Amino acid sequence: MTELVFAPVGDEESAAAWRQVHNEIIPGAPLSLEQVVERSRVYALDLALLDGVVVGCSTVRPATDEEPVTVIVRILPQYRRRGWGTAFLAHAVRRAQELGAVSIQTIVLASNTDGWDFALRHGFVETERYTLEGDTVPYVHLAAQLADVVLAWPGVGPRALPRVPTPSGSPSSCRASGSGR
Repeated sequence: MTELVFAPVGDEESAAAWRQVHNEIIPGAPLSLEQVVERSRVYALDLALLDGVVVGCSTVRPATDEEPVTVIVRILPQYRRRGWGTAFLAHAVRRAQELGAVSIQTIVLASNTDGWDFALRHGFVETERYTLEGDTVPYVHLAAQLADVVLAWPGVGPRALPRVPTPSGSPSSCRASGSGR
């Protein structure tokens, strides 16, 4: 068993690590360190660390009048298809629950076929596509009711949503072995 730990972005070092993952997965919309620090003041930004190595980052944005809570989980390509994305999604969904979410959305760059397939396999459905000015690759919005989000990895049954509270600002962890995404 390997331990996957989730840690909030809380300082410049963790913001830089979050930025590196984001910019690798979304190269057409790179963020500066200052932008990440600013986002961390408004959104819940977390890192996924596997035995101390950063393997992913996530964003949980509160709902607005127009949009539900947004949950975005990014796993570096070399760590995909081992269950880490599903475990990280469960962590992000818990954060969305803390914000009172009943439904959530995610956003995937259309060229990220792994991310798009991941979202579809976990119960999300496409709701919108758009291309930002100057870009050529569209973004895909996908939505799901929390009750429909499929969260399955070893030791947790399908559609079972972990309800273990995580103290705000503290790393949390789960043990997962290599299955799923």
